[in-house]
Amino acid sequence: MSGNATVPPEYKKLGSLPADQFVPALMQRRHTEYYAGLLTAAQCHGAAHHRPQVFQVMLDKNERPIRCGAVHVSVIARKRLREVPVDAFNTPRGAVRLPESQKRAVEKVAGVLFPNVPEFSAATENGEVN
Repeated sequence: MSGNATVPPEYKKLGSLPADQFVPALMQRRHTEYYAGLLTAAQCHGAAHHRPQVFQVMLDKNERPIRCGAVHVSVIARKRLREVPVDAFNTPRGAVRLPESQKRAVEKVAGVLFPNVPEFSAATENGEVN
């Protein structure tokens, strides 16, 4: 999808709106279920020590990354995406969907990274993130 949009002066250097301000409208226009995940969700929940370089979006299938100016959006496929309870995180131009609890995401990733640790391996099925 390509197109032109007016970029406000404060974002001229980026060449685009920040991802958290255009992703909700893009996904709504595409009628696509999504949520911002992993480091992006951690940042929105206040659990990241720095701003991620890439905005991470979880979809139910793999897609190509999105680039708008200097803004990068990576797309990560997630099984059973619609089963994840989500909350809204307000931005100046709408609300980004986030998983209800970042703790759930951390447990899933830990289960993949440390499959032999019982506390973490219970969070995954067959070593895959669900």
